[in-house]
Amino acid sequence: MHWVKEQLKTISLFSQLSDEELDAIVHIATVRTCKPKTIVFMQGDPLDRVFFMINVEALQQKR
Repeated sequence: MHWVKEQLKTISLFSQLSDEELDAIVHIATVRTCKPKTIVFMQGDPLDRVFFMINVEALQQKR
């Protein structure tokens, strides 16, 4: 998952982290590929994870 580390380096929040710190994040990361119109999360879901979306067209709907 070397490409994940390289993507994280392009995000200002992570750009100053060391390789060891980035490796720790990559170690616990899960990469998912979603089909169009896939619901990734919904309002009210537990706040127990962070999503970084790459090359995405997203639609936000409040219910």
